[in-house]
Amino acid sequence: MAPVVSRPTARLLRRLVPLAVLGLVLGLAGAAFRSERTHRAAAEQVLRDDAGMAGTEFIRRTAFDVAFNGYQTVTTALLRSAADGSLALSPRIPPQARALVAHLLLLEEGVARVVEGGTPPPWLEAWARSELSSMAREPGSFTVRHRVEEGRAVTLVLVPLGPGGQRVAAFDVNLDAQRPFLERTLARGPLLPMVIGDHQLTNAMMNVAYLVRVSIDPAAAWRLLPGGLPPTQLPLLAFLAAGAVAVLVLSVRADGRERALTQAREDFVVAVSHELRTPLAQIRLFTETVLLGRSRSQAEQRRFLEAAVRESIRLGRLVDNVLAFSRSDRGVLDVHPSPRRLAPLIAQVTEAFQPLASARRIHLALQLDVAARAAVDEAGFRRLLLNLLDNAVKYGPEQAEVTVRLAQTAEDVELAVEDRGPGIPERERESIFDPFQRLDRDRPSGSPGTGLGLALVRELAVRHGGACRIEDRAGGGARFVVTLPRVEGRGDPHVRSAEGQ
Repeated sequence: MAPVVSRPTARLLRRLVPLAVLGLVLGLAGAAFRSERTHRAAAEQVLRDDAGMAGTEFIRRTAFDVAFNGYQTVTTALLRSAADGSLALSPRIPPQARALVAHLLLLEEGVARVVEGGTPPPWLEAWARSELSSMAREPGSFTVRHRVEEGRAVTLVLVPLGPGGQRVAAFDVNLDAQRPFLERTLARGPLLPMVIGDHQLTNAMMNVAYLVRVSIDPAAAWRLLPGGLPPTQLPLLAFLAAGAVAVLVLSVRADGRERALTQAREDFVVAVSHELRTPLAQIRLFTETVLLGRSRSQAEQRRFLEAAVRESIRLGRLVDNVLAFSRSDRGVLDVHPSPRRLAPLIAQVTEAFQPLASARRIHLALQLDVAARAAVDEAGFRRLLLNLLDNAVKYGPEQAEVTVRLAQTAEDVELAVEDRGPGIPERERESIFDPFQRLDRDRPSGSPGTGLGLALVRELAVRHGGACRIEDRAGGGARFVVTLPRVEGRGDPHVRSAEGQ
């Protein structure tokens, strides 16, 4: 027999149950609201991080362009006119570079003289004198300083015209004249890697304010973030009063979005960590096996040690790539080219790389023009070639052949590395040289890689005055070609020494 519930008890239950349900709904609604706020904060942080990355890239590009095509051009013109006996800005200077000079002073043996630009501001001469002791004094160099005067940013450029800093040209920069350089920076291509935004985010979706503030149009958030910026939850909270199930579903969705955002921000760190962990684990495995005496023969022990050496070489190359990219990103990746024949250096690099290629039973074939000469930095050229070889071995099939060719034309020297892999789609042959960029087909495969190797190849080629491109190899595969300016001359002593060794 079912228990009998008294009328007062039933009335109390009818009052308590709706209150309990309402409290549950409100509690879930509050949880959904807090989750939405957390999700929005995480989404906005990702947008800020991406905008900061775009701002850093914008400053890097513009600083290089202004320094190389602006300040360096003016410096060269001043040095030439000073060598002719009179300091002046030649009319042959490109207008964009000439417009950068607002007021030009000559400081000679403690005396300042205005050369161009009319009456300078009162702070210019005092500032220039205060910087004489700390400026660069090498021939052809220039020193750039920034500060705020009278509530606005100003820039000073100092150019030594003779030894000892006794004769110095100084000019303040017309910041408005930098507009063509800024516009050229935006025209060069997207400020963010193409992998961000699924190849659809362009500079048109960014607002760039000088000095330098970069923001991303909120309308482009859906291209950067899984689900985009979350909409306001106030109408939804009113609807949630009708039931707890809808609130629970929304909470789960918001949690999934937040996890996706967190994963997106950690992708690069995970990739680098994985790349470093794998050779460390292999080195530990092989060395512990040898130390514990578990190798079955001297030959097997030697194979274990050779494998540990290969992994240590790979680990060192990974670290070198990360450090080199960091220096490049900060604008401190220096190269010091000197003329030399390239064939002996290429032979040394491929011989050192052969153990890593042998691990996949890949043969390195050389077809080198021994007379080809170019001005290269030895360490930089080694890193360039090692990254090309690593790319060819990593993505090519096992038991194949990688060919390294060196040839010369009337003006250039061409270094080509050919593999027998699947090749590079034509639409991705430019973006593959961007930092952190990988082919669409390689992302789901789990193949190792940080996306820095080819970016360093292009950076090093450009710093050597050359370029790089990708072609189809006859018979299948990819052909990576680096062109460098050709130089004439006879072999250098250090090259003959390397050939003798």
